[in-house]
Amino acid sequence: MNAWWIPPAVAMFEAVFRPAMSMCLQVRLRADSGIDPTGAVVFVSNHHSWWDGFLVRELHRKLMPSSPLWSVMLERELAPRGWLRRLGCLGVSPGEGSSVRRLLRDLSEISHRPKPWAVSYFPQGCIRPAGTRPLGFRSGLERMLPAMGDVQVVPVALRIEPLNTRRPHAFIWAGAPLERKKSGGTWALRELETALESHLDALDKELVELAEHASLRWPGEIRS
Repeated sequence: MNAWWIPPAVAMFEAVFRPAMSMCLQVRLRADSGIDPTGAVVFVSNHHSWWDGFLVRELHRKLMPSSPLWSVMLERELAPRGWLRRLGCLGVSPGEGSSVRRLLRDLSEISHRPKPWAVSYFPQGCIRPAGTRPLGFRSGLERMLPAMGDVQVVPVALRIEPLNTRRPHAFIWAGAPLERKKSGGTWALRELETALESHLDALDKELVELAEHASLRWPGEIRS
């Protein structure tokens, strides 16, 4: 495997980065029931900001603080920042067969590790505006999930709003794990996409109803 989750490296990075992030964002998060923190989890999220990978890490920190987290990202973004591999980042070049096969091998290797562990993935493949519908999932997720065996697929809705404070608010909402719906227990890409769209729409509805009061009244934990 060409990526590692090295706790001392993660701790050193976050000791510097998290205070900097807190100066830029106010983070609010919540997680629905049904997520087993002792098992294997795949966080599937929309991708609408530079911060998204770090926001999913905040969720992982809440749910599974002692477990490793691997994050799939574009190889062209990872290659010039090789140190991110020590923080669990896995690179992939979509459309390049050898790169995709390497990622699938890495995920299969992860699946044989002792649980708990987690993987984060942004199936849109690039940053898109938060209101994009359909989300535009790129193929790949439906191949990745079988490589990891029996996993909980958790939809994660992300939204950053300026609201009425100097620092924008990042809202993170992890839904209940999704169920396989197709015959044979396989994952269908469009069904995964639709599930996350519904979860995002539910978040948007809550924020619209709360308006500027969402900064104080949205039900969820406040992370400093």
